Amino acid sequence: MIYKLAIERQAISDLRNIYQFILKNSSKAKADSFLEQLRFQIVQLSAMANVNRESKIVQDELVKDLLYKSYTIVYKIRGNNIHVLSVFRLWD
Repeated sequence: MIYKLAIERQAISDLRNIYQFILKNSSKAKADSFLEQLRFQIVQLSAMANVNRESKIVQDELVKDLLYKSYTIVYKIRGNNIHVLSVFRLWD
């Protein structure tokens, strides 16, 4: 099944913050590259939404976590739609 993607405001804000953090601490090229990698992972959800684990953050069987590098992409499956809720990195 192919799902339609919706990226919620919080996730958009999270992606902007991640980009700004990398830009400030590294380079524009690295920030651009990593943002593109995250976007690719999000787009891939439309075809592979059910392969990821149930969320450890949200207690809802329809909410899942996609782990990519040290980041977590939290999304919810609603019918034929995937709603990307947030993107974050847990710091040690």
